[in-house]
Amino acid sequence: MEIPALDRDHSDSLTDQIVRGLRNQIKDGVLKPGSRLPSIRGLARQVAVSPMTVVKAYESLETDGWILREHGRGTFVKGREAAAPARADTDWQLALVDGLPSVADVPFNPTANVDVKVNLANAVIGAGMLPAEPLSELLQTFSRDPDAVLSTYSSTAGEAILIRAVAEMLEIDEKELIITSGAQQATYIAARSFVGPGQAIAVEAPTYMGAIECFKTMGLHVLQIPVDEEGMRIDLLAAACEEFPIRMVYTVPAYQNPTGAVMSTRRRTQLLEVAETHRLVVLEDDIWGDLYFKEPPPTPLYKMDRGGHVVYVKSFSKTVSPGCRIAAVAVRGHFHKRFLANKSAMDLGSPVLTQALVGRFLESGQLPRTVEQLRRRLLQLYTACIATLERDAPDGLVWYPVQGGLTVWIRLPAGVRANETVRELSYHGVHVLSGDLCYMNEVLGQFVRITFCHPDTEQMTQAVSLLCATVKRLAERKRLARRRPTL
Repeated sequence: MEIPALDRDHSDSLTDQIVRGLRNQIKDGVLKPGSRLPSIRGLARQVAVSPMTVVKAYESLETDGWILREHGRGTFVKGREAAAPARADTDWQLALVDGLPSVADVPFNPTANVDVKVNLANAVIGAGMLPAEPLSELLQTFSRDPDAVLSTYSSTAGEAILIRAVAEMLEIDEKELIITSGAQQATYIAARSFVGPGQAIAVEAPTYMGAIECFKTMGLHVLQIPVDEEGMRIDLLAAACEEFPIRMVYTVPAYQNPTGAVMSTRRRTQLLEVAETHRLVVLEDDIWGDLYFKEPPPTPLYKMDRGGHVVYVKSFSKTVSPGCRIAAVAVRGHFHKRFLANKSAMDLGSPVLTQALVGRFLESGQLPRTVEQLRRRLLQLYTACIATLERDAPDGLVWYPVQGGLTVWIRLPAGVRANETVRELSYHGVHVLSGDLCYMNEVLGQFVRITFCHPDTEQMTQAVSLLCATVKRLAERKRLARRRPTL
């Protein structure tokens, strides 16, 4: 079996090229039903790519019904009549040029074929930890005057009740605020508003995978700037600005996702100096800033900024309701008008109902007490998570302590890879996030990210214990493999 040579300058990813080559050979009958495909490492050597690229290609082909992977036996071509009958009527769509750059469809656990029992991959506050009951009670009040929230559009900037409440909470001028349908929409609009053709975005490495996918779909040039215990390395950012046309910097300065690092006040000052020198836009994602355990993080960049460089995003998905999809964006000067125009082109305005609901909740004064209770609960869960790691972690497994947020960044022992760890755990219904997804490019790294916001402490700690046992078993397997004589 031989697939066409890969074109590394092609706009399609190497993964997509492998998928297309194998699929065409199956359709043309070159690869017969039941024939065995090369191993992951064998095909990787044949086409000179990383094993992870082949893993993704095989997973895509298996999902679409072209191949079958049997644990312990290998990978085989399925019968042509079983390959994709449901897709036959829509294959014409493949000939249309996509309006967006090709983006790999990579779910949290691509190998999982079982129900999720414990999800430590998603950074979503568990059921019962957010104010669902007070929100439900407020929701009932709308039934007395449904036209007020169901028979009208919102202004593009947002509902007055919500903007007023957010302005008071954040101590920001109402005229600087715009409401968006979650932080993801805010990220997309900011990049669309302020990054032009040929310009680049600098992101932290690692960073939030949702931002990575957002920038990928827009076809933007993205540069990665490493993170250490003080946050983004501003010295490396400044050096990159001398060589590349960077226009925007995306940063999560408080309890950075996924590492949990907090950008120091010193680094924040340096970042603003670099932004002023190079005329940068700084997109500050402050989704975690309220979720500190004891001491709050330093002052947000937006409050420190005096030159209008910072676009500030505050989401309420982690403190009020992820289902409401509400975030507030603070932006000054001419940038405010530009951001507002792009939001108007996208949706004219966010839903009135969810804005009114969150606005009334904030206006009721219940948020401070809600967040304080949430902090205490998260600290309890984090303490239980770390205690489990300290008790069960095998040699070489290292985690990075945090002072807030929802995530723990874990480095696996030498030789143990994130993708195999995710796969092994998925067979037991436990999901963790591969650290590879937090980088722009495939890295085949030794990092996974877990969350400790699962509401059931016992289930969460059992899953963490299973993670430790799985990693220990994989590490031992690697050691035994290295002892085998070379034939």
